[in-house]
Parts: sequence; structure tokens; C-alpha cells
Amino acid sequence: MRHPRGTGTFRIRIDCRTPGQSNTYPRTGIWAHPGLQKSTIWCYSGDLASGKTINYGT
Repeated sequence: MRHPRGTGTFRIRIDCRTPGQSNTYPRTGIWAHPGLQKSTIWCYSGDLASGKTINYGT
């Protein structure tokens, strides 16, 4: 995910779960600079993403 503008940093966080399980585990991308970098993350093979959050830094 690329954030379009700004001067701070951001990163993407997703919650993942194994099919058939109710527990989730977090996966977090790198801190990135808006307009210059992407913060990308995915679940482990076969698992499903169940939520997404963008964290903002300074």
C-alpha cells in the first residue's frame, strides 16, 4: 500500500488467520515514506487476511 502524500512514515498491518481457526496473528510491513516506498505484507501461505490497519509515524 502506498500512502499518497505527507512527510512522516506509515506501515500496513494485517490480521491473518488459518482457515478453520478463530485465532488471528498480526503481520506488519516496513515503515515507509509517503510517495516513495510501499509497505507491503501478506499472510502465510494458505491463510486469510481478516483485517487491515495503517499505522502512522513521525
